[in-house]
Amino acid sequence: MKALVYHGPFQVAVEEVPEPKLEAETDAIVQVELAAICGSDLHIYHGKMVV
Repeated sequence: MKALVYHGPFQVAVEEVPEPKLEAETDAIVQVELAAICGSDLHIYHGKMVV
C-alpha cells in the first residue's frame, strides 16, 4: 500500500509500505476516507517542532 512518509523537514514522500496488521488483542485498523490539514500542521514540515 502507499503512504505519505515524513523523513524530516521539507522531506516527505509517497512510498510503498507493508499492509498494517493486528499485533495485539487491543489493536484496531482504521480506514481513513477523508482528512484535512490546518496551517499549524505545517510546523512539523518546516522543522519548527520535533517529532
